[in-house]
Amino acid sequence: MKIINIAKTAVMTGLAIMSAPGIASAGCFDCHGTTGCVTPGKPQGTCADCHLGAGDVNDYQMNFTAARIDNNEWQSNGHGQPGIALDCAYCHDYDTRHGEPDNPFRLRNATAAGPLGQNSTCWACHDADSPGVDPDGAGASFALVNSVLKKKSHHAGYEHDEPQDGGAFCWDCHDPHGDNNIFMIHDDVAERTDGQYGIPVATQGVTFLDNQRPSDYVHNIAPPYDGVCQVCHHHTKHCQSPCFSGHDQGPVCTDCHAHDGSTRNDGWRPSCSACHGYPPEVNTPQGVDGLVVSPAPTGSTTAGAHALHVTDYKIDCYKCHADGMPITPVNDDYRIQMGFNILGFSGAGSVYNAQTLNTSYSVHGTNGTTISTAGPATTCENIYCHSDGTGVATSVFDPAAFPGPHQSSPAWDGSTSCSSCHSYPPAYAPDEPKANKHGLHASFGYTCNICHYGTTQNGSTITDRSKHVNRQYDVVPDPTATVYVVGSLPSNVNFTYTYDPGGGTCSGITCHANMGTSADRPWGFNAISANVSWSPGSLCASVNFAINVISSNGVPPYYYSIDWESDGSWDYEGQLGSHTHVYPAMSTNYTVTWTVRDAKMHTLSAGTKTTPVSSSAGAANAAPVPNVNRTGIVYTPVYGNPANPAQKTAYTVTITDLSIDSDFDACGHSGSGFARINWRDGVTDSELPLNLSGSPSGQTFSHTYTTAGTRYVQYYVRDNGGSSYITLSPNIQVVVPSFN
Repeated sequence: MKIINIAKTAVMTGLAIMSAPGIASAGCFDCHGTTGCVTPGKPQGTCADCHLGAGDVNDYQMNFTAARIDNNEWQSNGHGQPGIALDCAYCHDYDTRHGEPDNPFRLRNATAAGPLGQNSTCWACHDADSPGVDPDGAGASFALVNSVLKKKSHHAGYEHDEPQDGGAFCWDCHDPHGDNNIFMIHDDVAERTDGQYGIPVATQGVTFLDNQRPSDYVHNIAPPYDGVCQVCHHHTKHCQSPCFSGHDQGPVCTDCHAHDGSTRNDGWRPSCSACHGYPPEVNTPQGVDGLVVSPAPTGSTTAGAHALHVTDYKIDCYKCHADGMPITPVNDDYRIQMGFNILGFSGAGSVYNAQTLNTSYSVHGTNGTTISTAGPATTCENIYCHSDGTGVATSVFDPAAFPGPHQSSPAWDGSTSCSSCHSYPPAYAPDEPKANKHGLHASFGYTCNICHYGTTQNGSTITDRSKHVNRQYDVVPDPTATVYVVGSLPSNVNFTYTYDPGGGTCSGITCHANMGTSADRPWGFNAISANVSWSPGSLCASVNFAINVISSNGVPPYYYSIDWESDGSWDYEGQLGSHTHVYPAMSTNYTVTWTVRDAKMHTLSAGTKTTPVSSSAGAANAAPVPNVNRTGIVYTPVYGNPANPAQKTAYTVTITDLSIDSDFDACGHSGSGFARINWRDGVTDSELPLNLSGSPSGQTFSHTYTTAGTRYVQYYVRDNGGSSYITLSPNIQVVVPSFN
């Protein structure tokens, strides 16, 4: 491996700790030597000089016993092996002193004590999104190095009650310097640590030489029982130590209990494919792609629509199995969790009609979902993805309150068509319960692809399933289509659609232009307008803002949305149209974005308004009154001559501010003030923050003079309400004593 000299700053920092309790002053010199306690007389040394040799020596106490890494293990199994060959600097920080109490292992990238902060050293290269490490940050002496071995989750804290539990730190199980085991597994893994830095308190010996041999995970033949899993997990449901339950006699542990939880922090929970297919697609009990086979078949005879939902539509398992395994602890209750959590719609009010299962199995409702047998088996009721699509508009403010109408889904192993969930085309009335003119356009012979080309290119099959059942209206014109308008005029199809949950608006509509109109058209609804009013509020930096519906054809109640800073997030949504809002500052321009809807959730009107914030609560600013404690000036001698420690080399002068500001908390001019001091020796301190209030601040300011004599210091104060600097008069007399 490449050897880099330890930075001089680190060595000198190390010398500075020799007076710390429990550290002998001669210790540093054993390695580095000294000439007058200033510069090391020996070469400063390298990591390998002290820490690489024959046989491991573990020491965690900073007592000048050099910890040692076995050279053969480092080059064979550790980060020094061929293909890796990392310099120590990639994990260790040379500029951190030996014996640093807050970083005893001198780790690079460690952010804090505790597993998550300390493990940052490893995650700098091994996390899924890690940037890698370049120790000098410039690519000069080192190159940027990243790891190809990535993990989405880890043991750190996720499955342990206390940070002292073994497995919380990466190095509880892994020795980055190498040991006799494969995968850098320690010969002695930590069962307990200090919980702060991963210093072992209790360890267990491990033999892990073959990751395809079950006995290397759980060794049951004869003592020592040193399988890599059982040394810590020796009181589990299925295995004690030793384990003779038969649970371990098949595949190795990690076939079901993966280290990497894929997209979730699953730690070592069993994976989805541990008991059945992921997803189940075959109608027989079998691993990998079939129905539940472990611990026993459920009695179900169909894999249903898993392939369609998971593979084709890319729907995550937890959309229909909210709070299901393996997120919840596996506790052998033989329950199949059914709970809907779809695009913000909870399972509240939804129903799953269960099938008959083998005696040991049952179906358990989660996330508000009700389990029933009243409807046809393996059907769902009252869920967004098998509805007429009106939930997008009718649940704008509360997705959990999905009012319907609803219908039962097709049977789990049945088939669907374009009319299975809604009519084809949707035929509900124009505004019952949502904006609609499908019937009108369909009467002209327009097929779905004319306006939904991104979803279907032929009007009868879904081309892009990501644009179907996605709680959106994906409206895109068909560039290949020609339609006929009134008078049989041919027209290409083009328009621009602006999405809104209430229906949205089309503009630049070529079909309409051929009919003699170029107006923008809201979908299925005539435009209803509103205006806004704005006036200064009675509170400091506040405004009174009101949205007023001025059309007569809206259907109350009205629902208002307001974004006070136009930052893309609604600050208020509800039925109040008048509000007072307090802004952070006066005389500043802020832009408000607003919209209003009626009871049908159609967008009535929307807009923005920009106005400088003023306030009826404002008043003329009162200037501050500068003052200092002239009789309480403090003169502190400075001693700085190593050859003559008793010699005074300077005086530090400290003055105490007594300034006040009568309207420090008044509207429009509150906040910290500032001081400016001309010390009359060529130095002026400007913009010194000053905590002005109605009482003397008591704040102190200091300056060091290197020559004796009398100065008349100039002192100025201003507030944060628009005043200029006010001069203290007369000047402050400062008499610096003689240095003799």
